Amino acid sequence: MLNPQSKGYFQAAISNSGSSFCPWAFTRNPREQAVRLGNQLGCPTNNSEQLVECLVSLDPWELIQPQEKLLDIFIDPQDMFGPSVENVTSPELKATAFLTDYPYKLAAEGRTHPVPYISGVNSHEGCYRSAWFVGAPSFLNRLNTDWENVASSAFLLFQNDSQTFDKVRAYHFGEEKKEITISDYEPLTTLIGDRFFAMPARDAALLHAKLTGAPTYLYYFTEKVEDSVGHFLSTISDDSWLPRFLQMAADVVKRRIYKFLNLKIQDFGSCHADEMMMFVTVVPTTVMDIKPGHPQYEFSKKLIKVWTSFARNGKPDQLDGVTWDKVNLAVGDGNSTTNKVSSTSPIPKYLHINSNRPEMIDEPFHSRLSFWHELKLPRNLSPDQEQAYSHDIMKHKRIEADNDAIYSCRKEDTGNMRI
Repeated sequence: MLNPQSKGYFQAAISNSGSSFCPWAFTRNPREQAVRLGNQLGCPTNNSEQLVECLVSLDPWELIQPQEKLLDIFIDPQDMFGPSVENVTSPELKATAFLTDYPYKLAAEGRTHPVPYISGVNSHEGCYRSAWFVGAPSFLNRLNTDWENVASSAFLLFQNDSQTFDKVRAYHFGEEKKEITISDYEPLTTLIGDRFFAMPARDAALLHAKLTGAPTYLYYFTEKVEDSVGHFLSTISDDSWLPRFLQMAADVVKRRIYKFLNLKIQDFGSCHADEMMMFVTVVPTTVMDIKPGHPQYEFSKKLIKVWTSFARNGKPDQLDGVTWDKVNLAVGDGNSTTNKVSSTSPIPKYLHINSNRPEMIDEPFHSRLSFWHELKLPRNLSPDQEQAYSHDIMKHKRIEADNDAIYSCRKEDTGNMRI
């Protein structure tokens, strides 16, 4: 949606749990990151051409070895690879570059394809990190004893302001909370989920709706699956002599035994990526596959029908008789003291997706996102662009000339579109 070259190749878009605004989805300093990787792998780093030549000559297994660090909750953001701006100047290179400017800038100027858009999150998105704390007490210990040094990397705050760290801790765990424990799974999950997923997803969707005028739909997924991603992440332990895949397999067996004996099983909520089990076979021929006879099979079929109807028509079918309303930026004044994201933003409506009673609801985390907006953390922008783009997303204006020439999608352009 951010690349002019993709004009005419798609007629709608869906973002499950994320957007280009997510703090983990964009690399701010690609050169520094490449040099860092080169040093780790013994490549020359003083010359870019030599560095590239060395990296492409390595065995793939050597290249991915440093990514073992991703299993550290306190990973340095520079160890996470993602898209970056291609700073090219020649017209020839610019014509073939994938990302020529910062994601937030492109969206804030309305320079995205005006196609129907679905975006949403799961209720416990943050579990993809918080679940690790359940299975690794050493992570909790480090969070408590070294908060000032690890908070920025653990929660991708991209700053070293102790006051900001204290505000984040006080808001989610309470002013008087001395120690974060396993019983704090919910607030820890909320912290990570709001920062990593909820705010980036809704901001991108609202900007898309406001500046392109395209129909935009938001969802909030709360359906729980038996084999949640949270269960598997909580089993990862460097202290075990078992390989990680065997640790996960052992956990599946353990939970089946607990269920048979009617013993309590850790409830991780609807974790990041759990919804994918409703749409695709995650691990073939395993207990995780939702197939005929599975309790959630019929619900899975209904969801797939909604998603495919949107892919075909740009408008989702009803879910169990409930109409999915598109984002209406004229609804709500957003001036409630406790429920505002910015002074002029409305309270968006979401389709609450679950098998019991789907319904349209007000944004369930609206007041929490107000807290994050007030922190004014760095976005996916260059440092000099931060001051130019308001944190009030309703104040951004579309760059008409650029959009009309580059991003308009005329009816005659859609003949070769694929679903």
